[in-house]
Amino acid sequence: MTNVYYIPLGRNCLTSGNLKEMKLRNCALPFDWILMKPSLKGFSCINQLIESNFNNFTDNLEYNDGKKVFSRNYPNLLFFHHDLIKYEEYKNKFNNRAARFMDIINNTENKCKFVYNISKLNYDNVEEMKEFKKDIYIFLQIMKNKCAVVLNIIVDHTNDFELTLYEFLNDLQNVNVYFHKFIIDHKIHNIYGDCKKYIELIK
Repeated sequence: MTNVYYIPLGRNCLTSGNLKEMKLRNCALPFDWILMKPSLKGFSCINQLIESNFNNFTDNLEYNDGKKVFSRNYPNLLFFHHDLIKYEEYKNKFNNRAARFMDIINNTENKCKFVYNISKLNYDNVEEMKEFKKDIYIFLQIMKNKCAVVLNIIVDHTNDFELTLYEFLNDLQNVNVYFHKFIIDHKIHNIYGDCKKYIELIK
């Protein structure tokens, strides 16, 4: 029997928030409430963590200038909502979430719908998007012989926009990678936008 998992990868809590609102978040995973900064470097961090089996994920912690916790081993990842330095139990929680994540992706009977969101402002940086694509390809290579993979890239903004797919991204569309636009109108919806529309995109 195939189990389907919706798995947030970053850049922030947008995916986890929408899954929680729609009662589809059925387990806690390591990237649920983190912040990837800069966001287009997020997959590089994800790849390192998976390949190392999340080794030193919660070690060598310190505060950044904004008093947010990060590990010197993975400086692009901020524990934005959790103070792992002040509260030791959070370290245990994140390590347990990492172990759960690895168990899920290493099961070939699972189908994992991964979701990563970036801002339209990030998307418009063509040179960095080319590097982002390379990191996505590395991720797909790492995931070979693991679970079945679908990767949704959500491009979000507060105003409507036209989402054109750069020519250099076209080949990604042939390997179960999909780009979608998502508009967050805070005059109508909460911080996570229209949850129903978001879930329709990633389904």
